[in-house]
Amino acid sequence: MVTALVKLDEVDAGFVYKSDRLAAGPAVSMIVIPNAYQSNPLPTYPMATVKGAAHATLSARFIAYVMSKPGQKIMARWGFLAKPYPIIKSVAPTSGLAGSTITITGTNFFPGVVKIGGEVATTTAWSATSITATVPAGLAPGDKTVTVTSDVRTCKVPATFTVTAP
Repeated sequence: MVTALVKLDEVDAGFVYKSDRLAAGPAVSMIVIPNAYQSNPLPTYPMATVKGAAHATLSARFIAYVMSKPGQKIMARWGFLAKPYPIIKSVAPTSGLAGSTITITGTNFFPGVVKIGGEVATTTAWSATSITATVPAGLAPGDKTVTVTSDVRTCKVPATFTVTAP
């Protein structure tokens, strides 16, 4: 709507999606806002299948396509950038009992899910660089894989936490 108003000279300026500006062509000029004035984190546009959707399978296929390399290429052409994969730098402590609290540090931690040993962990604090989570009760002693999934992107290099015997 705003793009149309700018094209018609009904308004002098307005905030529009980059994709709308690109679709408008040369009739609309773009002014880049310096990074220092942009929000942090940048706005996000999550995708999801609506619970009880009549075409859930088709929705899942659409999401898979958008997240694929060809889909991401199309999104980039229209000004949408994919969020980067979460990166785990460390887990502290590196061992402890099931039910203990750990701190995961890293980057690109957008809201999502932490799994330890394949089980979903309860999180009590979450920022872009740090997550506090509780090791799921009932995990058997041994080395457990720790993963962070944010916006359907799971960290490529998981960490390890060793569950110790009581």
